[in-house]
Amino acid sequence: MSFTCNKIKKENDKIISDFEKNFEKNIARYELENTKYRQEGELDYVDSYVATIYSNLYVQINQTIILLDIKKCAIIEIPILIKQLKELYKLFFDYLEKSKYKSDYWKLFEIQDQQNFDYEYSFIEPEYFYKDYIFDLICRLDKDFSTIPMPNRKVKDHENYINETWFEIGLEFANGNIDKLVKEGKSQVEIANILFKNKKIKPSSYRPWVNYTITKAHNDKNIFSRSNSEDELKKVYDYCIENNIDIAPKFIADCSQYGIKF
Repeated sequence: MSFTCNKIKKENDKIISDFEKNFEKNIARYELENTKYRQEGELDYVDSYVATIYSNLYVQINQTIILLDIKKCAIIEIPILIKQLKELYKLFFDYLEKSKYKSDYWKLFEIQDQQNFDYEYSFIEPEYFYKDYIFDLICRLDKDFSTIPMPNRKVKDHENYINETWFEIGLEFANGNIDKLVKEGKSQVEIANILFKNKKIKPSSYRPWVNYTITKAHNDKNIFSRSNSEDELKKVYDYCIENNIDIAPKFIADCSQYGIKF
């Protein structure tokens, strides 16, 4: 398969964000350009733009459904993809299809490149891409994954701990930044200076945390072996999920090694 969960998540975020910020502005711009520049017989600029938006949404909905359906994503990525899928669905069917821009023109130039997919999986063809059918698919996927334990999310609870040293260190292990720098041959002093130079305390104060955690020392500055590590690292995990931060597999493996489960 030529696309990955991480790539699809980023593309989903981009199309959702771009649509919400720019759709109406672009429509107004193309309507003005139609008046000023469009030649007789030339494709309507608004129609062409809307068709492109339709196609982009169509592709992203398809790719997200396929990834979830063939279960190629890690558990930590599933809630993000499900949420994105519902947002893409709303943009396509609850906005475009109910707006004055509703059009089937996109179906005429939507070309399927089947080589991008495993042979037994393919796009839902445009003629079957109906609201009720896609809704049923999303409901089934949502139900399939509903038995998977997802992190509890506490709204605006972050202010209580995001500036705590254990959280700042935990986040850099969770997102993989520290392990990446270790692989690059950076010393623990260099790692502390690179990642924590703008924090509330001087970078050198973070170095023992980096050291004890990397070496898995039995010390309160090892984020995995603190008396309340499980509760603290669950907060780090939940924060990453809520903010679409990719969690490094090594972090999950290290947590598991210490008996910490999410």
